[in-house]
Amino acid sequence: MRPLEYLSCRLALDDNYKPDSDVRLLLREKFKEIKRIHPLRGYIPETWPTTDAIERLVKNASGQFIYAATVIRYVTSISHRPPDRLNAVLGLGHKSHSFDHPFAELDALYTNILSESILERDIPLILRILALHIIADAPWAYRLANYVEEMECFLSLEPGDVQAHLGNLASLISIEDNPLRLRLLHASLRDFLLDKRRSGKFYIDVGAMHANIARCCLHHLGRRRQPSSPMVDGYDTYASRSFEYHRDKADLTPELCADIKNLDFRSICQSLMYLPEHTAVFTALTILSILSNIEQWGLSSERVQTGKTIWKAQCDEAIRSGMMVLHDNRYRGLDTLFTFIVVRQTYRNTIKFGWPRINLSLGGRLNSRPDLEAFIGGGEYNQHLTKVFCQFLKDPARAPCQLSVNPDMYARVALAHISPMHPVSWPEIAIKSCNDIFQDMDTSILSRHLETCPWEQIFERNDLIYLGYLLREAAWSEQLAHTLILFALYALKLFKGRTDNVARNNILDYLTRNAIAPREKSDDMKSTACQNNCAKHLRTNVPIIGG
Repeated sequence: MRPLEYLSCRLALDDNYKPDSDVRLLLREKFKEIKRIHPLRGYIPETWPTTDAIERLVKNASGQFIYAATVIRYVTSISHRPPDRLNAVLGLGHKSHSFDHPFAELDALYTNILSESILERDIPLILRILALHIIADAPWAYRLANYVEEMECFLSLEPGDVQAHLGNLASLISIEDNPLRLRLLHASLRDFLLDKRRSGKFYIDVGAMHANIARCCLHHLGRRRQPSSPMVDGYDTYASRSFEYHRDKADLTPELCADIKNLDFRSICQSLMYLPEHTAVFTALTILSILSNIEQWGLSSERVQTGKTIWKAQCDEAIRSGMMVLHDNRYRGLDTLFTFIVVRQTYRNTIKFGWPRINLSLGGRLNSRPDLEAFIGGGEYNQHLTKVFCQFLKDPARAPCQLSVNPDMYARVALAHISPMHPVSWPEIAIKSCNDIFQDMDTSILSRHLETCPWEQIFERNDLIYLGYLLREAAWSEQLAHTLILFALYALKLFKGRTDNVARNNILDYLTRNAIAPREKSDDMKSTACQNNCAKHLRTNVPIIGG
């Protein structure tokens, strides 16, 4: 094999690196190619382009290859004579920019291309199309934001509108075939469009465009559906999941306010039964979120006040049905998933792990699915729907009893969070006395697994913090208390004699003072007694064993 030095090259990025020569070489080669293959090459003078013209382009580029590449694409247009296009570029200068910044020449080029390629009356529509491509950035928005057919349907455009209006922008935007897909050729175009100082009349006002996308979401939410046509398009699913995200970031324009105020809640709630379960759940959560905020927005009406009780009940039923379909037919472990959602919503800034760790608690039983992972990985895109969903889960009058996040569920999930990390079943061992287990540990089944089990994962700080949150809300039982005592004893055994006693002490301190802190008052006397007994046992034994 040849040494790596013969297969690679060195690029200096210090002060000795001079990109101007490379930009100059690129321009010369590309202009030669234009003179050789352009359909209108017969009208190109032999001396074109002049050395002065190339040097001016090199100076304007300021080492930015993106500028040179954009100029070449612009000049290459088969509908124009290359010398005329180059003269247009060279005549730009700084006339349209009164402030000094490093992208002045690039901005002037973008402004010129857009001005020449777009009719004044088409600017609003083109900005709507580009805004959808740029702003709809949720993990589930890829097809909607990139595929032309879905963009046209979501924006209620006619087939072919995107190509017709963006076709003259080939030097900036690519529309690829099979299937038709939109792509910005330069990332800097996005920055240009989102900066009002730089783009002027081509500025994409983010607040106004979020309002426009939110209105499109409402349009698709409000479409009437019949039992004979239950199919849901991708943009309908996007509308049900993303309206609140866009509404939160939108300017409350008069048009958006009017659409919210006139939303046909009755029709939407009646159509929930015709939707796939995951789409019905997201749609119901969106309607509940709107109804809970509509008065605060000053958009309520007598119609809403009269009907919202019935509509909320219909949404609750749709959520219950969707949850039970998942629970009964396909997936186990939803109780763990839903509990994690509630805990993370309550302690948003302290839970640092997500789906993979929760699935580990389930032994990998809960398969990865976009509709189930939405509340796990959605982040800011789902914060409003997650809040509404957590309110539903914590209300025993609304959530199904099997999936209601209550003290008993917190206890089950706490046990599940510990047990899968161990090579044996903790509840089975917990029937023995703590002292017997500890004294016999060296010969027990657990010691034979110490070297093969990823014990360090048990004591990760994030896992302990999450466990503490679960224990604070759990209904304590002898099984849970005994399991936590064993957990602490094995922590001592694992760290005894090691140099990292700080880690051991942190674990025990957390368990005794935070996770299993005695309760002074509680309506559940049995649970309180179990928890207080667990804390007492730890305080009695840990100092002796840990010494």
